[in-house]
Amino acid sequence: MQPETGPLHGYTVIELSTGIAGAYCTKLLADGGAQVIKVESPQGDPLRSWSASGARIESDSDGALFGFLACSKHSVVADPAFDGDVKLVNDLLAEADAVVWSRGSPVANCDAFTPNALRHSHPHLIVTSITPFGLEGPWRDRPATEFTLQAWSGGIIGLGRGSPDRAPVFVGGQVGEYLAGAYASAALLASRLRGGGELLDLSMLEVQILGLTYFPVTYFQMLRRPWRDARKVTVPGIAKAKDGLVDVGCGTAQQWFDLCAMTGHQDWIDEDSPLSITEQANEKAEEIYAWVRSQTVAEIRDVATAFRIPNAPVANGANIANLDHFQERRSFVANPRDGFQQPGHPYRMQPRLLRPPQAAPRLGEHTAHYRQARRPAQQPTKPDSVADGLPFKGLRVLDMTTFWAGPSCTHFLGMLGAEVIHVESTRKPDGTG
Repeated sequence: MQPETGPLHGYTVIELSTGIAGAYCTKLLADGGAQVIKVESPQGDPLRSWSASGARIESDSDGALFGFLACSKHSVVADPAFDGDVKLVNDLLAEADAVVWSRGSPVANCDAFTPNALRHSHPHLIVTSITPFGLEGPWRDRPATEFTLQAWSGGIIGLGRGSPDRAPVFVGGQVGEYLAGAYASAALLASRLRGGGELLDLSMLEVQILGLTYFPVTYFQMLRRPWRDARKVTVPGIAKAKDGLVDVGCGTAQQWFDLCAMTGHQDWIDEDSPLSITEQANEKAEEIYAWVRSQTVAEIRDVATAFRIPNAPVANGANIANLDHFQERRSFVANPRDGFQQPGHPYRMQPRLLRPPQAAPRLGEHTAHYRQARRPAQQPTKPDSVADGLPFKGLRVLDMTTFWAGPSCTHFLGMLGAEVIHVESTRKPDGTG
């Protein structure tokens, strides 16, 4: 069994989900020390046989993505066609603190284990449902994919990037799935603070509206139109240098002025220009790309860093784990079962409280253990107490961040009741660069 470590040690979560969102939610909880029991059908989670390259996964092996997301979990096989297996799952639920559910597996699709059924039969549980559109509403049963959800959310257009004469390109990497998993884990932990015994209905579409678009309500209210309704190429963005690809970002007025100076074109600087930064850069794209082509990646990065212009090498699967920053922070670790390189914890704690990743389970590896475990008879009961009001009421947070990541975090805390005080510079208010 796994070592006793982490702030969530002693907290038990049943995973009745398939796909990345539910798996990433419970992985974050397992990293924190929770005992996650993944209940699978006899066929196993489809992610076990999925490969990004399309390579065939042998029947006695698992795909790398599953091996990463299932680290530190247990696997129990149950067939809802058999009463004994339904009882086994109910016994696990009776002793658990929370359950993460999504449609897709025969177990999750069983009438006994829908979110509303779980709330009725196990009222002590935090039931976290992850679906494309939520459990209620006219779209609740519509099929959806990451691609269609990004289109519905407006994120494909709202980011405003891409060639205007071509169809929109969606944001890669299944980013919406990971966003949903992160929000689900945060919501589950917030419910834990209230005492549990709640149904959390997470809509992946609504998560993408928060995470992939600029807040449209504000711009409709102020401008009576969307802020961005067309796409423009980011210049220079990812461009071809003398010896490879380099990424140079230009998102503020100051960065544009510095880019002009860096490329030897101080004459381009016009503080009174009616054009946006993106429009000005697009006008000068040919000259900017010519300058990039005349330099090496290292030369561009050195001078851009000196000008405090965001820049990066273009990483790929062959070189990313060898970049000096990632090596010093140990951002990649060896998968404990199969040995491939996988991302480490996405955050650090001091002192170190997160559990090191343990080997992902083989299909049904822990079924016998939980069948044999003796369980006292337990009647479903409601929590002794559920706190009134929002979970972070009384928490005061000083927000000294700018732009997206920090304010997105404190926005979520504010919605959950925290008093958030956003401190801004008098010279450069947030978002002005």
